[in-house]
Amino acid sequence: MKIYKIVILCILIIVCLIYAVNTYRRLLNDIKIAQQRIRNLNSQVFNSKYGDIEYILAGDPTNPTILVSHGITGGVDQGEGIAETYLSKEYQFLFISRFGYLKSDLPEGATPKMQADVYKELLTHLKINQVYILGNSAGGTSAFHFALNYPEICGGLILLSTNLPQTNEVLPPKLIIDTIFGSDFMYWSTVRLFDTMLFKMFFDKKTLSQISKEDKAKLRDKILMPGLPISERNEGVLYDMYTSNPSLNSEKLRYEDIKLPTLIIHASDDPGIPIESARKVATKLKNVTFKSFDEGGHIFIGHEEEIKKIIYKFTHHKSEA
Repeated sequence: MKIYKIVILCILIIVCLIYAVNTYRRLLNDIKIAQQRIRNLNSQVFNSKYGDIEYILAGDPTNPTILVSHGITGGVDQGEGIAETYLSKEYQFLFISRFGYLKSDLPEGATPKMQADVYKELLTHLKINQVYILGNSAGGTSAFHFALNYPEICGGLILLSTNLPQTNEVLPPKLIIDTIFGSDFMYWSTVRLFDTMLFKMFFDKKTLSQISKEDKAKLRDKILMPGLPISERNEGVLYDMYTSNPSLNSEKLRYEDIKLPTLIIHASDDPGIPIESARKVATKLKNVTFKSFDEGGHIFIGHEEEIKKIIYKFTHHKSEA
């Protein structure tokens, strides 16, 4: 009987070791792929007054230019993904890694206004006279400041599931976020083991229950895994979550001073940013087009092609928007 128990124990140990080795190999492979993808980015670095800022300028310069201010866990690569998903090809694109992401520095005492100043400085360097700025999620904060402070070079403001003032936001302890988003291993493990939990940031219960296991795996690889290597985005994540995003609650921005054409696109079932906040800000804007979807969550699942048409109409035929 004793030998039997020892044999069972040995088998369990061997199975656990095999699982651990295979898991470690998958981790190394995913991180290697992510690092290679980052190295292959055709990005450049501009030395601004607030430090290095990474950017990619792509597309036809005879078309309108859209500056993409990406969301949390982003960088120029997420900007490219946003453009591919929600924008047609009839633009020149300026993708920027915001403060603390990839090759962009996080200056001491960083603020969203400083980030907007960097946008202006980079545009001057690139000799671009006018842009539309698209603020997605956490990237909307600096987009607001850019529209407020540089209306002479901002042709319009596009807010896609943007960060907005919220009264009921509860932030998790910083130590937990720093632990998960400061380690490639911890982030990878969390995504692999708890992807459904993470998806609750993007979808409400009803929408999440309707997504098949196969589609969840595709979404995980499209939305969550591109956050790798998260160790090169950690500073930006912490800055966004604990400084930049909450600043819209503490600073009373004068939204009524934004006279630029503004397009707000938001879903009623966005679990992170209530649509009531979007409606409230929209009432303060002078020249606003508001488009809401009943479902689709934070990433407008199923509405991507429609959004391309809405943004194209806004940027190419503003009088009809």
